[in-house]
Amino acid sequence: MLIGLVVNPVAGMGGAVGLKGTDGQETLSRAKELGAQPMTQSIAYRALRSLQEPMRFITGPGLLGQDVLQEAGMGAHVADMRPHDTREDTIALCRFFLDNDVDVIVFCGGDGTARDVLETVQDQKPVIGVPGGVKMYSAVFLHRPEDLWEILQGVQNGQASLGRREVLDIDEERYRQGVLDVRLYGEAIVPYIPGVVQTGKESQHSLQEEEEAEEVAQYCLELMQPGVVYFIGPGGGAKMVMGLMGLSGTLLGFDVVRDGELLASDVNAAGMEVFLEQGHRCAAVLGIIGGQGFLIGRGNRQLTPSIIRKLGKEGLWILAPPYKLKGLETLRVDTGSPEVDAMLQGYLKVIHQHGRMKMVKVR
Repeated sequence: MLIGLVVNPVAGMGGAVGLKGTDGQETLSRAKELGAQPMTQSIAYRALRSLQEPMRFITGPGLLGQDVLQEAGMGAHVADMRPHDTREDTIALCRFFLDNDVDVIVFCGGDGTARDVLETVQDQKPVIGVPGGVKMYSAVFLHRPEDLWEILQGVQNGQASLGRREVLDIDEERYRQGVLDVRLYGEAIVPYIPGVVQTGKESQHSLQEEEEAEEVAQYCLELMQPGVVYFIGPGGGAKMVMGLMGLSGTLLGFDVVRDGELLASDVNAAGMEVFLEQGHRCAAVLGIIGGQGFLIGRGNRQLTPSIIRKLGKEGLWILAPPYKLKGLETLRVDTGSPEVDAMLQGYLKVIHQHGRMKMVKVR
């Protein structure tokens, strides 16, 4: 089996510094100004280290794939192209894969990278995403980088079923208007094994579901304690908590609140660290992604492993009305640190209905 590997070197860099992606040179430059560090090389390395037997790869030069394959002790046929980091390079490399008739294309990035791969590959070859971006709403990503071995083995032995799965991303124009609108950009052919590949984000809710979410947000507000600093995280449920306090929330970011007062808006990891270092009692208010069950690692990269360690499991307030938990056996985390992932495994307390908590398993 011949595998095409493309790593987007700049994917995910905007997460910890509070940006909502790294699409476009202007956003990338801003991320670097804020001190963002590359992350996809280490994520791709974790994926490659999961392989239990040698496999054949072709890839791009340098950071596009060659470097991480060498670090993992694997060779590859390398495309004769510039070792750059633009979407045009991802597209050119995918064309190279098609010309060389690969069996499957593996990419490490986020929803923006998934769109670039889909634009080039369409339905000509199966693709699979290693989660390395800020936003990963699409149904093409592994749950964890370490799941790469299982899915490639499934492709090789025919145990993975091939199907059309959604490539999603936020509508940037509507986001700038304060509306989170997840748009369908097309469908990719994806190998699927239950529990290994995530589903797409659910974005449509009924009036009953909206009422359930408001009930949970109201109970969260009643539970808040005087003097505690709350990092109120991305998503509609968190924004609803802010609204009940009479505050305007950041839909895709974290706001900092204490005793009903807005202390800071749309903070990044460094901004949250300031409050922790000052010795404040802190907690993070988080929602989960409907349909996927992700608690951490999809759209809330500001919450770094360092911050999670300091907050501890008791410092995570999880909002999940009944419709969000429907059909989910577990919640999922992908913090970027296997050690912190392990720390969060077990059971976490979830604010489920007004006056009701629920213990939900995390993996």
